[in-house]
This record gives sequence, structure tokens and C-alpha cells, in this order.
Amino acid sequence: MWNLIREYPIAVILSILTHVVVAVLLWSGASGLFKSEPPPQIQPIEATLVDESAILETIEEMKRQEADKTRREEEARAAREAELKRLEAERKAEEERLRQAQLEREQRQQEAEAERQRAEQMRIEQEKLAQQKALQDAKRAAEEEQRKAERERERLQAEREKIAKERELEKLAQQRKAEEARLEKLRLEAEAAEKKRLEEEKRQAEEEARKKAEAEKKRQAEEAARKKAEEEKRKAEEEARKKAEAEKKRLAEEKRKAEEAARKKAEEEKRKAEEAARQKAEEERLAAEAEAARRAEEERQSRAREFRSLQDKYQQTISRHIARRWVKPIGVSGDVGCDVYVRQIPSGDVVDVQVTHCSGGGEQMARSVEAAVLKASPLPSAPDPRVFDREIQIYFRPEN
Repeated sequence: MWNLIREYPIAVILSILTHVVVAVLLWSGASGLFKSEPPPQIQPIEATLVDESAILETIEEMKRQEADKTRREEEARAAREAELKRLEAERKAEEERLRQAQLEREQRQQEAEAERQRAEQMRIEQEKLAQQKALQDAKRAAEEEQRKAERERERLQAEREKIAKERELEKLAQQRKAEEARLEKLRLEAEAAEKKRLEEEKRQAEEEARKKAEAEKKRQAEEAARKKAEEEKRKAEEEARKKAEAEKKRLAEEKRKAEEAARKKAEEEKRKAEEAARQKAEEERLAAEAEAARRAEEERQSRAREFRSLQDKYQQTISRHIARRWVKPIGVSGDVGCDVYVRQIPSGDVVDVQVTHCSGGGEQMARSVEAAVLKASPLPSAPDPRVFDREIQIYFRPEN
């Protein structure tokens, strides 16, 4: 019963008043039936009407009070709901702003990282191109120097064959020493240039590393200042929010710091790995260059030995070819030999022969050697086109 009164007070009061009115009316009607004198019933009827009007006014007043109370409760509830909606909208707007700010920071970081990677890739490609160009230039210079040295040696060899053997040997020895000294000087100059280039590259790398360190230091300072400003702003905002929201943002900040620390650690490890790889590549490149230079020098010496061997073999072949056609003059005996100058054409045909000096045998020996050379025409072909020479100087010494 009390639960009904608490839940529906107006309805219960109205019901009670209605029952009272009905009871009064019934009582008034019953009194008229049992009494024979009507006049005395007039005053009770008037009293009943007064009581009903008061009751109705009381009911109306209670209705108005209940309506006012309901209206005030509705207005208070609407105000609370509006305030809650406003606070919820502000909270959502703040969360959206923070989310957008976080997205913008992440996007800026990603763009900065992409730009740094593009710059790093361009620098690596430029270094590779520069290294390749330097290697090609060095290779071309070495090849050109080898060709010059080869031509110079051929020229010296031709001059050596045009003059007397004894005098030329001493001169050739001096020229060979001078050539070796010149080649040694060129080698030392090339080594000095290479050393200077490596030092310059090292200096540039150190300068670039210093600039990167300064830029990183500046970026870290800006990042620290930005973090400090954001932290102060966050603290000011946290004072106005509830404890649960403050805890949530604190955890989010700790997560962001942990992610930032992990990202920096990963970047540092990546930088160290790239630096180690670059140093390893540089060491391998220097080792490869040294090995290539060593092999080139061995190849040059091998070709030089092969060329001298072919020259000696060619002259020995010509001497044996002439000796088989030589007729020993009467009266010539003992250990004899002649210096012979021969001029030939590419087919091996002799176009000129001069016996410049003979040790023993005199004029007869010289004529017999000249005749043997002419009979030996055409001379044997060179084992290699490089050792062929139109003008050759040989020492003819017949075998016993």
C-alpha cells in the first residue's frame, strides 16, 4: 500500500477524495429519503457544496504543485542531460583533437624519416658513382701509362738495334734505369693522389657525420622543448578532468614515450649497422683495388718477359736461318762473328743488308755473311706481330 502511495501519490489522493465525495452524496440522498421535513436538509446540502469546492480547489492546487514539481524535475533532468551531452561532446572533441594531433605528429615523423632515407640513398648512390668513376679513371690512366711505356720500350728497342751492340748496351741500361725511375715516380704520384683522395673522402665523411650530429642534437632539443610544452599543456588540462580521464591520458603519454624511445633505439641501431656496412664496403673496395693493382703489375711484368723472350727467340731463329745458308770462306778459321744490320719488309724479304763489323775473317767474312743474308730472304716470320721490326740488328756467329 505504501509503495503505491510513494509511486502514485496524486492518483491515490484523487481516489480518496472521489470516494469521500461519493460517500457524502450518498449520505445526503439517504437523509432525504428517511426524513419527512425537507427544510432542515437545505443547510447540509449547502455545506456539502462548500466542502466539494474546497476539495476541488485542494485537488487543483495539488495538481498544480505536482505539475510544477514534475516540470521542475523535467527541466532539471533536461539541464543535466544537456550538461552531460555538452561535456561528452567536449570530451569527444578533445579526444578527436588529440588523435588528429597524434596523427599529424606521426605523419610528420614518417615524412621526415622518408626524406632522410631518400637523402641517405642519394648520398650512397653518389658515393658509388664517384667511386666507380675514380676506379675507371685510374684504370684508364694505368692502361694509358702502360701503353706509353710499351711504346717507349719499343722505341728504345729500335734505337738499341740501330747502333753498335757494345755501346748500346750501356746506353740502354741507363735508359732502362731512367724509365724505371720515371715509372716509380709515376707510381708514387699515383699512390699519393690515391691517398689524398681517400683522405678527402674521409674528411667529407667526418664533416657529414658532424653535420648530422648537430642536426640530430638540434632536432632533439626542439623535440624536448615540444615535449615540455605538450607536457605542461597536458598537466593543465588534466587538472580540469576527472581522475579516470587523467589516468587514461597518463598511460597514453607513457606509451607514447616508450614508443618514441623504441623508435630512437631502432634508428640508432640501424645507423650503426649502416655505418658498419659502409666501413666494411670501403675496406673491401680498398682491398679489391690493391689486388687489382698487384695483378695488373704482375700481368705487365709477365707480358714484358714474354715480349723479351719472343724477341730473343725471333733473333735466334733469324740467325740460324742465315747460318744454314752461310758458306765458310777459304782461309777463315777460329772464333769469328759479325754485327749485321738488316732492313726487311713485312713479308720478310730483305731489302738491304750491311755488315758493320766482323771479329776475324776480314772482308771475305763480311761478304760471305752478306751473301748468306740475301740467300736467306725471305726471313722467318715473327712469332708475334709485336716483335716484328723493319730494321733489325743481329750478331751473326756461325756454329762450328
